[in-house]
Formats: sequence, C-alpha cells, structure tokens
Amino acid sequence: MERGDVVPVRFGKWGGRPHWEMDLRCLGSDTFGDWLSSPAGMPMRRPGWTTATDAECAFLVPREGDFVASFNGRGVPTAIYVDVTDTPRWDGDTVRAVDLDLDVIRKWDGAVLVDDEDWAHAR
Repeated sequence: MERGDVVPVRFGKWGGRPHWEMDLRCLGSDTFGDWLSSPAGMPMRRPGWTTATDAECAFLVPREGDFVASFNGRGVPTAIYVDVTDTPRWDGDTVRAVDLDLDVIRKWDGAVLVDDEDWAHAR
C-alpha cells in the first residue's frame, strides 16, 4: 500500500450484517499500526443512511488490539473516537472489523465519555 492509495474500510455487525462503509487514504505505517486519512466532507454510508464527515481525520488500524481510532480535526466536538471492535484485519486492500457498539469518546474540552450505543446516537 502506497501513501495516497484508497483503502476501503468496512465495518460489520455480528451475524455478518453490514454497517459503516467508507473509503480512506493511506498515510503510512509506524509502530502503532496503519494510518489512514480522510478530508472533511468524506462520504460515509451504512444501510439506510449516508452522511459526510464534518472535519478531517487520521484513522488508526492498530497492530494489536480490538479497536480502531479516529483523531479528528477541529470542527467537530469529538477530538478522539475509539471504536471497540473485534480485531481489525486486512482483507486484501480492505480493512474489516465488527463494530461492538462500545465507544470511548474524548471531546475537545477534555471530557471523556463511554458510549454503549451506535455512533449515530453519540454525535
């Protein structure tokens, strides 16, 4: 994977149901994992709903752990969004994970929240 390459990211739910889908861009890799990015306005879709990001973000697919994390630019209330998942995995050039509906959110004002509902309710 080269810097700038498109990386499909596909989240599912238990039982194989589809969830969030988005296409990010490769930033590179380091000791933490693989880094992807998106500009503000990037489309995100899930069954029955399409939206777009409000700010740019860096997205971490960790080398170890059962989560993915988004580090958001200013323009949204959420600075860091950690989505607890099964172990994210590469399936060819696509990142796949099962969303477990448990999220840890750090706001720009420093507040930390644990959300046990779907992303749409956390905004």
